[in-house]
Amino acid sequence: MNPRVPLSALAAVALWLLASSLPAQAQPAPHSFFARGSLGTATMALTDWRNVIDADKKVFEAAHLPAEWEGFATTFEPAFEVDYMVTRVLSIGAGFSYQQAASDNSYADSNFLFAQRIQVSIATVRGILTYWPRGGGVFVGAEAGNGNGAVTGERHFKDFVTPADDFDIAQKYDGSGVVGGVFAGYQHSFGPGTIGALRVRYQTANLGVLSGHFSSPQLGSGPDKPTFTSGKQINTDFGGLGMTVSIGTAFGGHR
Repeated sequence: MNPRVPLSALAAVALWLLASSLPAQAQPAPHSFFARGSLGTATMALTDWRNVIDADKKVFEAAHLPAEWEGFATTFEPAFEVDYMVTRVLSIGAGFSYQQAASDNSYADSNFLFAQRIQVSIATVRGILTYWPRGGGVFVGAEAGNGNGAVTGERHFKDFVTPADDFDIAQKYDGSGVVGGVFAGYQHSFGPGTIGALRVRYQTANLGVLSGHFSSPQLGSGPDKPTFTSGKQINTDFGGLGMTVSIGTAFGGHR
């Protein structure tokens, strides 16, 4: 199951943040720390992996088999960050986030069964630079760091007519690389020490071709890199758009 946070729920929280009648002096005081935990949704490009799923779908369509193939949906994204106000308009910090998505598809009739599952995930640790224009809770910034990605896959084929054609394959790949992004948002104070924020961001996180291994009772096992049936290697790109709502604490008050 791929957990998701409805965008409508995020929008409702955003309206609550913006419509609150409390003072909007939301930047923490200079030379103080603040921490935020957030929850949101994000997209991941995963172009090549989506093409793998689409290729299987086209095989069934060409054979006029009524299979419904689904790709990756918008993902659930928890995150946490700690920041320090260097000046009234500039803060630096560090953060962690995690994304996961899966695609499960299968088809069965009286002749055979085919099932496929692909699960992807990325955990990122990043440095954060934020600019706070004077006179409000609006902020913009950039971030960069390291992303650790993983892809696991399973493919199962059971031939009810010719059992000798059965196969089961499990694949696991991982890798890391530089991630980065830009973001903008609005932060609001909800009383002494309590802050809330809405943030939208664009992330670049192309980890290239991952490495790993495959195992199969019928085909054996060994080191592997993900490839299309044509032999071309599969690129893993986690880049995409995201929106989060956060709640946090400012240590040292607000200006």
